[in-house]
Amino acid sequence: LQQGAGRECFWDRRPCVGAGQACSGVRRVRQSVKTAAVISMRVDRDVDMAALPGYAKALGECGHTVAVYTIDASTMRATRIKAAKHIHDQKKKSGTLHADDVFEKADVDLTNIVDGESYYGGWTMQSSVAESFTKYGTLTAYADASHMEGLGSSTYGCFYAIGVYSLNRSLCSVVTGHGIGAECKEEWTPRFEAAAAVDGFDVPGRVTVVDLEKSIDAAHEDAMQNGEKFNDERHVLKNMTPKLGPEEKATGPALYSRALRAPSRQQVDQIKSTFGPRQAAWLNRFPNRELYRAYSLGLKDNI
Repeated sequence: LQQGAGRECFWDRRPCVGAGQACSGVRRVRQSVKTAAVISMRVDRDVDMAALPGYAKALGECGHTVAVYTIDASTMRATRIKAAKHIHDQKKKSGTLHADDVFEKADVDLTNIVDGESYYGGWTMQSSVAESFTKYGTLTAYADASHMEGLGSSTYGCFYAIGVYSLNRSLCSVVTGHGIGAECKEEWTPRFEAAAAVDGFDVPGRVTVVDLEKSIDAAHEDAMQNGEKFNDERHVLKNMTPKLGPEEKATGPALYSRALRAPSRQQVDQIKSTFGPRQAAWLNRFPNRELYRAYSLGLKDNI
């Protein structure tokens, strides 16, 4: 953990792999580690629950600030149902399930959740070097979640990451976390609150690049007093393009990318005037400062 925290530092430019080491060798090492982990790891809830304080203590001794939380049986049932609903929706979206398939809450297996017991809920960690990152890094930050699912009908929750970009474009973790439930405002809020508590993060000019996940927007708005958001270009194009008419699809994506990078607000407005009606309607749902660099106070470092 101490080594990992040190290697995050943006002033450490050493490559993680020697120049002469083949990528195939790295892949073999990674696979061997994964194989060993699968063989050695055993799932035992009692053992895992008893170990939680030790995990938090070990991280604390490395200088990190850690909060591990548990939930009661009622919350666990609600969380499992919500996660099952999320998986169901994703399978419908991907075509694995028919679009008319209806989620049935009664089909969710809750038999191993016992009243009076406590269950692992998640954790939030402020990096031991978070203040150094916010002090010496750029004002451009990032926030994203990784959905830990895809194996059958199981979900392992979400991993959350909030950090800043270094001057050499490295990702520098300020706050990370894990929650067993689906991505939602309730999971994002404690992570953004932890980031806002780090000296130098929630300051004027701070702009956090996000996708179009509504729960990120809501949690960010509640936790931050000074920082603003900016929508990631790839996610804007991915979500906007299907909404455009046939003619707009031919020119709309390129027009948005030009407006995004236009050096002045006047030029942004000129490009916007050429948007088709569907493109204009879709983009007008967001304020200019979340779509175009020239309107954003913080995006001055060309991330």
